[in-house]
Amino acid sequence: MRQSKKTEEGGKKVVAPKYDITDPSFINLVKTVALSTTAFFAYNPGNDVVRARYAKKHKMNVDNVPKDPEGENMIAEFKELKNELIEIEN
Repeated sequence: MRQSKKTEEGGKKVVAPKYDITDPSFINLVKTVALSTTAFFAYNPGNDVVRARYAKKHKMNVDNVPKDPEGENMIAEFKELKNELIEIEN
């Protein structure tokens, strides 16, 4: 076990960390750190979130908004609202 310079001089004992590279928890930690440094996560609001935004915009109950947009105008507005939500999140 390697100790710091302070230990040799009579200071606090600081022990260098030891990692068991076969420990599943350590492997998971390393993979998590690696993923978070290389991955890009994009917000993609679900249909329920877009429906809620549509209901709020039109001052209506979300239960009265169809689960899937009906008609060209509603489809276009859902796409617009989805893009708006993505822009807000970014």
